Amino acid sequence: MTRSSRLSETETAVVVDVGATRTEAGYGGWHERNQAVRVEETPMKTDGLVAGLRSTVGELVEEARSAGRDVSAVAVGVPGLVDHEGRLVEAPHTSFGGVDLGDELAVDLPIAVENDANAQALGCSRILEHASLCYVALGTGIGGGIVESGEVVRGANGFAGEVGHMRAPVSTEPQDAHDGLCECGRRGCLETVASGDYLLETLGDRWWKRELPPDEERVVKRAGEAVGNAASQLAVLNDPESVVVTGKLTAKDVFVAGMRETYSRPWVDTDCPLKTHEHTWRFAREGLTEIARRAAEKSDCR
Repeated sequence: MTRSSRLSETETAVVVDVGATRTEAGYGGWHERNQAVRVEETPMKTDGLVAGLRSTVGELVEEARSAGRDVSAVAVGVPGLVDHEGRLVEAPHTSFGGVDLGDELAVDLPIAVENDANAQALGCSRILEHASLCYVALGTGIGGGIVESGEVVRGANGFAGEVGHMRAPVSTEPQDAHDGLCECGRRGCLETVASGDYLLETLGDRWWKRELPPDEERVVKRAGEAVGNAASQLAVLNDPESVVVTGKLTAKDVFVAGMRETYSRPWVDTDCPLKTHEHTWRFAREGLTEIARRAAEKSDCR
């Protein structure tokens, strides 16, 4: 990436990565502070989200300015469907939705709101220097993003890349009381066999902290098989340089084994590796920083 596509040495962006259960906040362009400086549980209600973001953003802006930094913009990644105007339309795993966070935060700075997985996908593509990339974010739900020619593919409504709502293979559909009912209202989505919510409900609290018996290991491996199959479909449809899967689940050997068993690509003479990364803050920070830079540039042009 060229220097002109980055913030200047004196500029700082405030960036906030809101997940369904955890929120991380920090700075872009401030190299001495590249780790998240605020990590908190995500509020369950929209008013709590807005109040929490107002407080966090305000504190980080003041902290940066007190250190002599020039805060240029704010960028927030949120879990859910974000339209082309930056409005959070719907968030299946939370009660958020129908809110324009840019207006609600009332920050006296350019502000941009993006789907959290899209922001992470953009950051991942920039860090890996891949102009074409497919991204799968495993968490409470399952998000995703598609990057082509270095830009996020957004689709007609802004909702492209929602990998968690691709149909899971019939052989991996759960046999439980919910009969594969997804938060989105459909049945058989990938989230119904591989989301954090599903695994928590199926295996119990803190299942990842204990040794799993064979029947429970099979549940985790089945989740990996389903994600590997979805990654294969992404690879065939988009022909990316790589498919990247992120989240704590990728630290589980049995999950990764299942995923790699089903990941395949018919074009044997081309390379499209399946990559895994447990932590996402680096990707979120890079993507949101670029989104903030663009928001500041757009504001300057008005």
